Amino acid sequence: MIYLKLGAGLLIVLAIFGGGWKVGSGHWHSKYDSLVAEDWKAKAVGERIARVAVEAQLAQARAVSDNNAEVLRDLQDQTAAIAAERDRSRELARRLLAGSARSCPADHPVSEAGSVTGVAPASEAGRPDEVVELLADAAAECRGTAAQLNALIGQLKPQL
Repeated sequence: MIYLKLGAGLLIVLAIFGGGWKVGSGHWHSKYDSLVAEDWKAKAVGERIARVAVEAQLAQARAVSDNNAEVLRDLQDQTAAIAAERDRSRELARRLLAGSARSCPADHPVSEAGSVTGVAPASEAGRPDEVVELLADAAAECRGTAAQLNALIGQLKPQL
């Protein structure tokens, strides 16, 4: 009988202790659940912010890349135009030299001015073809350098 009373008392104590534990821990468990939910919300917001920042950086990188590609295409077009213009200038200079050679034959020499000294004889001057090539190449080089400078400025300006 005593064992029965002790067993019943132990069951009552365990029931009370277990019920109290369940009631008391419910408050802390709900706090824990709310903290976990807030943590997940904060992580989601942080990920969203990071995603927006990365997308903005990618958009900026795409814009710079597109600008650089456009500037390089323009530079290639300008380079092709400069080469074509150089060829036209070279051909024009050759035609002008050929025309001047036909209009001034060797049996009609140009009279020398007595007061002018230090004029190089014709044998010391460059060949007309060399002069044509040098003039055309110099003009093309100047235009090419200007086009490259403009392309470099076009690439750097959006990045500043």
